[in-house]
Amino acid sequence: MFWYFFKTLSEIEKVVLRFRDDVPVTIKNVANITLGPDWDNLSQVKAVEFYNCTGRIYESLCTFDTAQPEEIPVTIFVIIVSV
Repeated sequence: MFWYFFKTLSEIEKVVLRFRDDVPVTIKNVANITLGPDWDNLSQVKAVEFYNCTGRIYESLCTFDTAQPEEIPVTIFVIIVSV
């Protein structure tokens, strides 16, 4: 978690959300940024990491990589026996 203080609306608009075909997609590309009625000036924004499943994806890929060589002979055997 980190804190960042935006000074202008254009700073918020320039935040990159993702890259598509090596082109940055910014907040300005997908939203209109305006000051709300309760804001006298820009305040701090708290960035909170959402549920990150990257570790589980890599774990699943590793499991697949290790299980695949073990399962290929079994699959071949089952196909041969059933034909």
